[in-house]
Amino acid sequence: MEKSSKAIVYASVAVLSWSTVATAFKIALKSLSYFELILIASCTALFIFTIVLLFQKKLNLVRSFSGKQWLRFAGIGLLNLVAYYLVLFKAYSMLPAQIAQPINYSWPILLLIMLAVFTRRPIPIPKYVGLVVSLLGVIFISVGASNSAITGISIPGIFLCLISAVLWASYWMINNKNKEIDGTVSLFMGFLFGTFYLLLAALFVGVNVHNVSSLLAGM
Repeated sequence: MEKSSKAIVYASVAVLSWSTVATAFKIALKSLSYFELILIASCTALFIFTIVLLFQKKLNLVRSFSGKQWLRFAGIGLLNLVAYYLVLFKAYSMLPAQIAQPINYSWPILLLIMLAVFTRRPIPIPKYVGLVVSLLGVIFISVGASNSAITGISIPGIFLCLISAVLWASYWMINNKNKEIDGTVSLFMGFLFGTFYLLLAALFVGVNVHNVSSLLAGM
């Protein structure tokens, strides 16, 4: 299979998988705190990436990182995993899933704006138009024709969703400097540091997971 064909297959699987997360978040948050949810998800991801790296024999690449690269991943793990998902899951606990997800998906627009500002490279107007039209389509499908879906909506929840979009766009810009590093290894390092931070925080926050369905949803 050609690379372009593989890319389409992987992208399709990613879209199909990611389309279920809003529902999974809401199921898990019925009996888990947003901190417990991210802790379960992070531990699961770290376990999976460890197995993958062992299978692909890439764990030795981690030992070749410089001190600067370790520090960068330490920051990425704090930004993308801890800060981003804590804010996002808190927003999901305050908003209907069909409202929270479209707002969070404003991050591509923010990313384009940030790239234009920091790289000083003009972004073609049609790209902005395309993103806005796509986002409005998702919002229309999510909210529907009636106003009942937005009655009593949490303003702080919307604000947190927008912050999560900014955090995610920032992560993309910072992680762009890791192009020379294997993608799987890069993700492993992010989850390694993120899980470490979360486990450390769990000593002070406390964790009480007793619902199997919520545990599976988090995983």
